[in-house]
Amino acid sequence: MGGESVRRAMATPIGEGVRQMELSSKDDAAVSADGAHAPMRRACLLFESLLEERLDGLGGRGLLGLTVSVLGSAVTVCDASRYIYVYARQLGYDIPPYPLAGCGEIREFFRAFGIASVPDFYERAGYDADAYAQLPEKTAVAVRSGCGKRRLLVADVPFCRIEGAIDMRRSAAEVDAAARAVLPTVLSEAAALSLAVRILEAALCRGETPDEPMLP
Repeated sequence: MGGESVRRAMATPIGEGVRQMELSSKDDAAVSADGAHAPMRRACLLFESLLEERLDGLGGRGLLGLTVSVLGSAVTVCDASRYIYVYARQLGYDIPPYPLAGCGEIREFFRAFGIASVPDFYERAGYDADAYAQLPEKTAVAVRSGCGKRRLLVADVPFCRIEGAIDMRRSAAEVDAAARAVLPTVLSEAAALSLAVRILEAALCRGETPDEPMLP
């Protein structure tokens, strides 16, 4: 998979992203006030520049690696069946290693989110009962968009393949960065290219549709 196929795959999301993020000076001032879109605009322009520099030797895995590297902590990679707890921690809730044991703030999170169970959360994120049952064999790839919302994507590979290549004794931030770095290595070229496109589209999306819900 050479540079030309990558160029074709990325032309639409990159072009749309740059078009969306090319703000007028007035809009820039408004955005700077709430900090929502300016970082994603910079990331989009940086991505476009890096892509042009490396295009000739870039395959699907290389593109995915570049995508998650540029977006950084806006991309979360973890066990899909446990993403709910990662998400709750990102919102500031005290979630212990065994979240359903009765301690911590999982009940508070459920109440604030308006759900009664773990499956309810995943349904809110776009995964029905059948999809939920398959999550233990998947890897979550959650993307925070320019407007601050998150879209939950899943990669068809068990997270244990990524976890096995990471020193889990490192800090949480280091583990997160390592998981993003390992992700492209456990996917095929085609799967990596498809996921890279979906990640970039999610990162640039300013809203949601019934088929593609976003989390706050």
